[in-house]
Amino acid sequence: MSAGIRWRLAKVSPWLVLALGLSATWLVQRVALGAAYEAQQESFSSQAREIILRIEQRLAAYRQILYGARGLFAASERVGRDEFREYVSGLSLNRAYPGVQGVGFALVVTPSEKDAHVAEIRREGFPDYTLRPAGKRELYTSIIYLEPFADRNLRAFGYDMYSDPVRRQAMERSRDLDEAAISAKVTLVQEDRTRVQAGFLMYVPVYRKGRSHASKADRRANIVGWTYSPFRMGDLMLGVLGQHPDDLELQIFDGGQISPETRLFDSGERQTTPEALDALYRNRQLIDVFGHAWTIIITSNARFEANLDTRLVRAIQLAGVLTSVLLSLLVWQLANSRVQLHRVLALADELRTSEERWQFALEGAGEGVWDWNLQTGEATYSRRWKELWGFADTEIGNTADEWIHRVHPDDLAGVNAALQRHLDGEKSDASVEFRMLCKDGSWRWTLGRGRVVSRDAQGQPLRLVGTNADITERKLHDEELKRSHAELEQFNYAIAHDMRQPLRMISSYLQLLEMNLAEQLDDEQRQSFDFAIDGAKRLDRMLLALLDFSRIGRLGEVAAIASRSLVDEALRQLAPTIASATAQLRIEGEWPIIVVRHDQIVRLLQNLIDNAVKFRTPGRQIEVVIAGLTVGNDWCLSVADNGVGIRPDQLGRLFQMFQRLHSRTHYEGTGIGLALCRKIVENHGGRIWAESAGEGLGSRFFANLPFAVVDPAQPVDF
Repeated sequence: MSAGIRWRLAKVSPWLVLALGLSATWLVQRVALGAAYEAQQESFSSQAREIILRIEQRLAAYRQILYGARGLFAASERVGRDEFREYVSGLSLNRAYPGVQGVGFALVVTPSEKDAHVAEIRREGFPDYTLRPAGKRELYTSIIYLEPFADRNLRAFGYDMYSDPVRRQAMERSRDLDEAAISAKVTLVQEDRTRVQAGFLMYVPVYRKGRSHASKADRRANIVGWTYSPFRMGDLMLGVLGQHPDDLELQIFDGGQISPETRLFDSGERQTTPEALDALYRNRQLIDVFGHAWTIIITSNARFEANLDTRLVRAIQLAGVLTSVLLSLLVWQLANSRVQLHRVLALADELRTSEERWQFALEGAGEGVWDWNLQTGEATYSRRWKELWGFADTEIGNTADEWIHRVHPDDLAGVNAALQRHLDGEKSDASVEFRMLCKDGSWRWTLGRGRVVSRDAQGQPLRLVGTNADITERKLHDEELKRSHAELEQFNYAIAHDMRQPLRMISSYLQLLEMNLAEQLDDEQRQSFDFAIDGAKRLDRMLLALLDFSRIGRLGEVAAIASRSLVDEALRQLAPTIASATAQLRIEGEWPIIVVRHDQIVRLLQNLIDNAVKFRTPGRQIEVVIAGLTVGNDWCLSVADNGVGIRPDQLGRLFQMFQRLHSRTHYEGTGIGLALCRKIVENHGGRIWAESAGEGLGSRFFANLPFAVVDPAQPVDF
């Protein structure tokens, strides 16, 4: 360093040096803090997935217990009380299945059998036995077995669950579908006046031995009872979760409505709705439990959020502040002491070198760190960075070429483009995924992040620092998912497309045969031909809908579009339908610019508005409200109507393929429209759901779409 340069350095303001050092420290610690939050988010998501999986697995295990009890009845001419007790005792419920209240059997009793039934149970040693509640009914059931037959369970003996509408709905669904079913939220008859818990019941049907139960009519005719289990929700969740971590809060609600009335379980000390929680991390999921919907909400609390690993951030702050202060003091000394100029400048050089490399010693978050001097081309790599690619510390030199020539040729253009946009000031940082060549000749995926930490007086970048993380496993998993999804879409498309030709041939020949035999057919035969032709046409419409469904995700480019124009286009195409129904439509709310696939969002709006008009209540003026709302980084579309409404327990089926909640004779359709809507919304990274207070009370459909930022230099992709 020449004497002139040293003299100019001695005149640099120490305050400027301090400001630059603290700024660089702030930038680096922000990168580290972001990595810490990402790690904590992944930890939260992993724990949330584990909790939901444990709930589903435990309920599946309880279902198998009831199927085992059903097998006991299928294998015996008559299952006695002692035989049933021995079966349940052998299950070791308290040890193997903590949380279950018991296993029981409810017997079907017809009015003509009631008196004989009561007399028989009394002869077994229960002189006070009777069917509860009292009163005349078309059909009775009675809990005659419930093990363990003690304590709370004694209160259920003789109770007619079929007399309660909530329990009866689950029992009938189980009987008609020949599968396990659970009830909506109830208060168990086992409850006393202290520590009352929300409860539900699980049922499995038992049919008459040797009789058919292949059809719904057979199942209704030959039902003899149900094996069942009552559950107190608090006891169940204690058994499922065990010593649940006290840094996550778990809430479970019956159905899709979130309210104190539908709350089944709350692990927090204070019972609050999710909207009132100020949680940093949240997971909300609607799960299907044997045909019944539960909403599970898992949130972090202050204890979880306080465990954010900020050791790296604190180390960066401490080292950066100390280094910046020392450098500013040295500059101040240079400005005030020419005699010691040479010695101080040498010490400043040493401290500058230390300041350039101190962050590499931290080896934050398992990522490799690098520092690139853009003027000289020199680069410094941390030990961890070299280990990621299989190199020893002495095998990598100190030039930028050491990593540039290891970038995969197919990825190099994208890396250079991302880097250049940041250097030109178009992006706040350079972040890009690419493949790196390892020492053993293999390629591994990496996420590279970089940021300019100093520029000259003209704004030209001087120095770039950043990190590399190995994301190979995640990329392989993503590719496998994409490949499986593409193969499934292609298979669906081929099936639907290839089946239409023989189907059209069948329809044509049926019509031709009907014409040729017209004079020989009686009314019943002619009606049979009409049914067959109508069925073929309806199947063709379903195949066309399947073709549309399989195309979603493969067609259409994304673009920035005014959301209100999409609504107007959908309404123009539905104008004849709306006019025919004399429907009143109102549009309100916020309609921003969104980045979407034009045709898909128009199709989404058409389906939702058409459903709102179609599923109307006879004699009622149709009213439809289409609204938009901006919530954080999402835009929420909603379509509300005053039509036939939806039972809360049916909301979970709405968006499944071929699911119809209403008779085809009343409302035409293929059962694919809402499944198509779900695929469109999820294809845009969003979420769709529905709400309804019940039958005849209208419904409201929501679609949350995340905002996307348009980068003119790069195509947008979801």
